[in-house]
Amino acid sequence: MVKVPKLSLQETKNAIIQQFGCTEEEAYDAAALADGNWIMARHYAQDHDDEKLYANTFQKWMRYCFKGVLPELIDFVANDIKPLGREKQKEFLEYGLNIFHNSLLFNNNMQDDVMLPTDEKNFTKNFAPFVHARNVAQICELFEESINQIERNANASIVFMDDSCKMSKLLRIK
Repeated sequence: MVKVPKLSLQETKNAIIQQFGCTEEEAYDAAALADGNWIMARHYAQDHDDEKLYANTFQKWMRYCFKGVLPELIDFVANDIKPLGREKQKEFLEYGLNIFHNSLLFNNNMQDDVMLPTDEKNFTKNFAPFVHARNVAQICELFEESINQIERNANASIVFMDDSCKMSKLLRIK
């Protein structure tokens, strides 16, 4: 077995700019998300629109969950989540798990280990106080269960509405 060290952020960013002709900001975002994994960096560089969609959609969802506004949550699930399709819905939930992971890093003063684009890092920093030891296990279990349910052809609208109601309660745990 050959151990290959991960690429540095700067090496990954330069290679993305060279290979894909991305802007500095797009290359930095892809390199930060990939955390030294060249295959993931290429994926993020080519599909950065999906990552932006997930980021904006996740932020919107968590704000609605925190406010507990049911009419907006119903519209959100019907208009933003349902059209995504099963694979993108699972990727969206996996993205959410990554945000919770990075929130815990912020809470434990490990900001240097947070590998997110700048705008997502700012959201995660502000969101971090609501994700803590008393609710993170339940949140992760909820998201993992939802991924399994969607894989097994559950109705995504029902899954996401159920998640929204549960997240509304979990985010309020002090």
